[in-house]
Amino acid sequence: MAKQMITCESCGRRYDYLESESCPYCGAFNYDKEIGSHLCTTEDVERIVEMRTPEHFDDETDPQPEELDKGLMRKYARARRRLDRLETTEDVFRSALKGSRDSVRWERPEKKKKKSHTVRTVIVIFVGIWVLSMVLGVLTALFDSLSEPSHPEPSYSYSDAEIGDTFDTIYGIQNTEYTAEEFHFTVGDIAVIDTETPEEGTVVVGVYLDGWSTAPSDGYSMVSSNPELIVSSSGEGYRYSPIDTLYGDEEDLQTMFGYNSLSFLQAYEISYLSGGNAVRGYIPFLVDKDDLDDLRFELTLTWYSEDYLYENTRVYIIEPLEPLSTHPTVSLEEAVNSYQMEYAEW
Repeated sequence: MAKQMITCESCGRRYDYLESESCPYCGAFNYDKEIGSHLCTTEDVERIVEMRTPEHFDDETDPQPEELDKGLMRKYARARRRLDRLETTEDVFRSALKGSRDSVRWERPEKKKKKSHTVRTVIVIFVGIWVLSMVLGVLTALFDSLSEPSHPEPSYSYSDAEIGDTFDTIYGIQNTEYTAEEFHFTVGDIAVIDTETPEEGTVVVGVYLDGWSTAPSDGYSMVSSNPELIVSSSGEGYRYSPIDTLYGDEEDLQTMFGYNSLSFLQAYEISYLSGGNAVRGYIPFLVDKDDLDDLRFELTLTWYSEDYLYENTRVYIIEPLEPLSTHPTVSLEEAVNSYQMEYAEW
């Protein structure tokens, strides 16, 4: 049997064109101009497809076998096998033959590209920004170190007592003078002030303090103060702070002191006392009655060295001379009248 070998324009393989117009390897249809015409022309295929549709017969009767051309049916069977192999339909076959007469090919569907992962993109951007910032920081530091001239570090000399922060605790007694830098003070009477309180089961305890500054008249003592009443049995865990007579609750202040709340000593008045000035009076505390006999007074003073490099702290602990529950009380009038502020003469 004669053969007409041609090369498939789609896959490049050779096969017998007289046996099949379509490539047996990839299914593409090829046209050999030297032969002149297809084994199965476009008109033949369209006629075969039309004959396969029910609308082809007006009388809705199937054609008899003798009415069909046997050669045409063989061409159809051959084309049908190729269509089944390619998993297509007559409509696809029909549309394919309407294309180029030189080559009819079956195009494979393109694969969809995978969508980019948003999370991965965000992470990559974040890491890139972080690395860039680190590199810029290193370059900036390197540039500054190269551009700025080097200066020798200043040298300081201190005595052993001046090196580093200090912390001292002093156990004092009432009516004894103590000194911290240019601030001097004595702690006098510690007693219950005879007045009403806003809460049941509470009392007002007053600690009399007399303080003055020996700093120059144009200066001040660089000492800050923090007065507190400590419940001794609590292991210094429970502390009472002074009543805020300046910003405290107005109704409570009215109940305890009437219109004389500003005649009681506050921590800010004995802190950084101006040179030559003096202040004295009762520091008020609102405490529970149950703690009266378990209280001690602590005054924490803090100041800095002249060059402000080191901090010094000293805590003065003063126990009452007798239990407060049995100690004589102080009237509100007496406590108010004890408040004094003295200013240095300029």
